[in-house]
Amino acid sequence: AQILGNGFKRDPKSGQVIFNSQGLPLTEGLKSFGSGIAPWTMGFTNSFRYKQFGLSFLIDGKFGGYIYSGTNALATRYGLSKATLPGRETGVVGQGVTETGAPNTVVVAAQTYYSNLYNFAEPFVFSSDFIKLRQVIFDYVVPAKVFGKSLFKTVTISIIGRNLWTIMKHTPIIDPESVYSNNNAQGQEFAGLPMTRTIGLNLNFKF
Repeated sequence: AQILGNGFKRDPKSGQVIFNSQGLPLTEGLKSFGSGIAPWTMGFTNSFRYKQFGLSFLIDGKFGGYIYSGTNALATRYGLSKATLPGRETGVVGQGVTETGAPNTVVVAAQTYYSNLYNFAEPFVFSSDFIKLRQVIFDYVVPAKVFGKSLFKTVTISIIGRNLWTIMKHTPIIDPESVYSNNNAQGQEFAGLPMTRTIGLNLNFKF
């Protein structure tokens, strides 16, 4: 599942973005930005126990994939992103060259410049690599002697937390696991919601 979208036209010698006479970047048309499916996954789990207390955790991650963020694209288009703060009062001069190879010096109104970026995919494609603390379980086993002649041999009380912490990511604003849909539109995200963080209590009775 390759991510395709409009990329910036670049100078073949310097690699810099080429701007037109209005100070807006030119496009080279559709460009591949890599796979929307991460080819590498990893997971690490461990558990510890001391007397009646237990602690276990799971850390996982994915690497090598990319994601197009419609949330960041829309936030830039409507001036809601921090990336649109530069040039709001003075205008924006795009970093690059003109079609003749000279440095671009054209000042563009911030609203015009940033809203135009919505026509491109390139500024909004990010690495979807992440590492997360996916789960932590802390438990306490109540000793059998506490129950006396009860039917219960032991009772285990557990506190379970899931999706507690994103240790590393490269996607501003959004969760790198956000997706537009679960079908073939992998590597795309529009107004996606982050994974739900949950903390629960579990009681386990043994007879």
